[in-house]
Amino acid sequence: MPPGIDLSEDHIAAATELVEDTRTAFRTGSIYEPGLEPESIDIAYCRWLLVHLERPVSALAAVWAALKPGGSMVMEEADVSAVYAEPHCESYADMRDVALAAGNQRGVDYTGGRRAHLWARDAGFTIEHVSAYHPYYMDGPHKGFWNWTFQEAGANLVKAGLLSQENCDSLAAGMSAADSASHSVVAHCRMHQVIARKPLA
Repeated sequence: MPPGIDLSEDHIAAATELVEDTRTAFRTGSIYEPGLEPESIDIAYCRWLLVHLERPVSALAAVWAALKPGGSMVMEEADVSAVYAEPHCESYADMRDVALAAGNQRGVDYTGGRRAHLWARDAGFTIEHVSAYHPYYMDGPHKGFWNWTFQEAGANLVKAGLLSQENCDSLAAGMSAADSASHSVVAHCRMHQVIARKPLA
């Protein structure tokens, strides 16, 4: 069974602790050079990966090389521009814009989910299926996910000059108000799903 691969040693440690199937292994590695034998795997899966990369097509080309002819690539990638709160929350709108700007500053595309099928095509895959889903919440533990994520990233956003600490605190407070309002809906990223296949010849 091929390993699960991630750059982060912390993520590998967490995955190893959670998995119950002893046949499953995890190791650190780069998607650009995953260390897999050519044409050695039947299926590959990634989620929330390509939108964080400067060269998503190169990453998919590395996966293409590792897949056997006829093998499948399954991916789920996000479009952060679809985040919103209703009734309208200016803090959520501003957070979304800051997140997109942070991606642009890093040279990555946080709206890239909508183009995942094009990335796969450019890497040599045949597209078998595309779909999308858009989770949103009126209550429950997942409603505040983007608020928590923003607060975790806040120090780096301030350091990058994308906003001041005062603005960061103000956005978090506004998002928290929307999260706690029983009549508000918070929509997360729209997730784009692609199933692609490596041609047999």
